[in-house]
Amino acid sequence: MTSQALLVQVTLLLCSISAFAVAGSQERVLQMVTVSIPFVAFARRLVVHFTGGSTDSATSQAFDPLVLVPIAGIVIVLLHGVPRGGQRAARPRDYWFVVLTIVLVALGVVVSDLGGGGTTPSTIYYSSLTLLALVLLAVVASESVRDAWPRIERLLPTLGAIVGLYGIYQFFKLPSWDRDWMIASGLTTVGHPYPMQVRVFGTLESPGPYACFVGVAILAAFHIAVVSKGARRVLHAALAVGLMFPLLLSGVRAALIGVLICAAILGLATARGLARVLPIGIGAVAIVGINLVTSRFGGSSTLFSQQRWSANSLGTDPSVQARLNLISVARDSITRVIGQPSVTHADNLWVDVLVLYGALAGVGLFVLTVYILIRCLWTMFKVGINSAAVIALFAVIMGVATDILTFSFGLLAALAFGSTLRQARKQPSNVIEDVPTFRTTAQRQSALIRN
Repeated sequence: MTSQALLVQVTLLLCSISAFAVAGSQERVLQMVTVSIPFVAFARRLVVHFTGGSTDSATSQAFDPLVLVPIAGIVIVLLHGVPRGGQRAARPRDYWFVVLTIVLVALGVVVSDLGGGGTTPSTIYYSSLTLLALVLLAVVASESVRDAWPRIERLLPTLGAIVGLYGIYQFFKLPSWDRDWMIASGLTTVGHPYPMQVRVFGTLESPGPYACFVGVAILAAFHIAVVSKGARRVLHAALAVGLMFPLLLSGVRAALIGVLICAAILGLATARGLARVLPIGIGAVAIVGINLVTSRFGGSSTLFSQQRWSANSLGTDPSVQARLNLISVARDSITRVIGQPSVTHADNLWVDVLVLYGALAGVGLFVLTVYILIRCLWTMFKVGINSAAVIALFAVIMGVATDILTFSFGLLAALAFGSTLRQARKQPSNVIEDVPTFRTTAQRQSALIRN
């Protein structure tokens, strides 16, 4: 990286930290962090492109100052949200469950980093990001900070529309800063650096994070459509359906499957009347979109070939086989207390943590996410309508295909996880308590004596 690029990035980082500091509330800071998540990588590419610096993505996440922008915002929130002496002596049980997981993962990180060669800037960055997401989850779940999810939900459809539109533009035009990044990064998974031959990564760093964010935007828009009426319902329903096309251009099949599953569950759990047809519409658009993409672009790019998107080819698909091989990797690593932070990341949340940080961290995180999964379903079907639960469910599904805690999407997932645990403690919306009524003060006093 040139000195000019470094200066620009440091300046932008300091400006971001200053904006977080004067934001005035934790909710506003979390909103700003949400906005930064899909655009930090884009800003890094622009800075590097126009200052003549290196675009090597293998080192940019470890050394580019801009990668610290969302992290800085979360740290500022945590500094105001970590419990202090005398505050909230009684904590919910699931809070201590999360804390136990953090202890296990932190112990695994420290032991593995010191004993497994994980003291490089890159490994320290990834382990710190993983721990930061878990701490954020604990603080939100403990109600040490106000639940900002309702405000964040309103931002996601608009952000998704911007990211998705740029993804479409990127696919057909491929701007020079994106092409330079592709060439310098040497990543073969993003296709070829030519228009209509690239797996779209939009404003993010790779197709995986891009698909995660667009998928979250689809589900947030779908949820708003379900609970709204009139023009707002039509607008967000159209947005949810329309974002399926830029999602398909990423080529991330796990995200497509996750969106379809979550949309179906959300529709079943919460939709009423005509809103129940929205999951069917999303599924129909997905099928039509796959046929359109494979027929139009399959001839020029193997990433969009009919074979890759056919269920009949799953038995021979390299990506599917690689993930199935992770079962043997997990079996070999389950007995290791000390992980190997310097090895290549696995395309699975739990296997990756297991390999990198050892058995205690891997098993602890797995048990926590299973518990969160149960609370997600409980929240959607018993407590009431809440988009955080369905997005948390989507994040768990994406964990099967990638380690969501190794990029900034993990911070957004942590907010959804924490909000879901809070919502799950509420009185179910379909349960109405019998509240006795008393006509006189004597009746009230008599009832108090009996009780």
